[in-house]
Amino acid sequence: MAALGGGFNPNILLNALNNLTNALGAGGNNWANVNNAVNALNATLTANNNAMHNRGTQAAQVPTFYGGNQDPIAWLNEFNLACAANGWNNVRKLQVVPAYLKGAAAVWYQTVVGNPINAWDGAANNNTFEH
Repeated sequence: MAALGGGFNPNILLNALNNLTNALGAGGNNWANVNNAVNALNATLTANNNAMHNRGTQAAQVPTFYGGNQDPIAWLNEFNLACAANGWNNVRKLQVVPAYLKGAAAVWYQTVVGNPINAWDGAANNNTFEH
């Protein structure tokens, strides 16, 4: 089977199920192996569920920022509203924000790659990135 978008890979799930089957053995008496296989299967399912959630559809369209005469505070407010509607936390915002910066804004962002933005300041009316 081919991997689906967003990081879900059914082959990983099949391998985990095969490991569980092998752990049961002929008599199914090897409970330590069964426990380990169940834990591995649970971790795999959790990872796949998280991957599918992260690739989910957007409830709100995220605006693009080009810079120039575009108001950065207004854009950041709209971006935060769209992120909230999509259920994205501050970590996810930092992951997706580069995709919504174009033109001069994208060039600016590339210049800070050497001094990466590592936190999204969620304080009311602060609207800043932290380096």
